Amino acid sequence: MHDLIKRYVEETVRHLPVKEREEVALELETNIEDMLGGDSSTEKVEETLLALGSPAILARQYRGKERYLIGPETFDLYVMVLKIVSLVVGLVTMVITFVSLFFASDPINIAQMIAKVLASVFSSLSSAFLWVTITFAIMSYYQVKTEPDQWNRK
Repeated sequence: MHDLIKRYVEETVRHLPVKEREEVALELETNIEDMLGGDSSTEKVEETLLALGSPAILARQYRGKERYLIGPETFDLYVMVLKIVSLVVGLVTMVITFVSLFFASDPINIAQMIAKVLASVFSSLSSAFLWVTITFAIMSYYQVKTEPDQWNRK
């Protein structure tokens, strides 16, 4: 087998689950050999491999299903929930931090107060982002239905 074919097949199957690699490698090698039609010149091999495209994209086709952390079905809802949660968490954290700083027993200057508020808001928003993302990733993984019912004008 030509070295370019071997490298192309190895790069393609590297993107696949281990249990599928051997079978896909054999199938891909056979397909490439059929496409070459007995002409194993370097130019013909390069032309054939370029026609097949990127090994990563080809591997996706063999895998059959796309891999998403958050699938396209739930992405719009994810963004909407993330905006709402970020707004609520940010405002609540800011208010609570300001109130707690005003009632603190130690005197604090304005720069320290702003720094503490920003640190608290950043920390809270990071946590909110993490938990919303984890929730939607689990929903995507288990394919939870998020589409609303059919629209009806009545």
